[in-house]
Amino acid sequence: MATRSIAFRYDRVGDIVYVDPVAPYAGQDSDMIDDFVVARTNPATGHVENLEVLFFMEWARAGEPVSLPVNAIIDVDGPALASVG
Repeated sequence: MATRSIAFRYDRVGDIVYVDPVAPYAGQDSDMIDDFVVARTNPATGHVENLEVLFFMEWARAGEPVSLPVNAIIDVDGPALASVG
């Protein structure tokens, strides 16, 4: 069975959680898809490849649930695919 890892990184200085099923690259487009959630998309397909959750610890301290507004389909043999929804 093939597996795929998703990297979760936290930047303390920027208070950002990065969700990276794909290594980020300079050519990705960035769109704010919800309050404090940025989607980095593939410019050719429009698929969401990475997410950035801004002000993460502020949400955690406030007891706010963190819900990401995407539906994900992970193809273990190909790139991560997601759509905003």
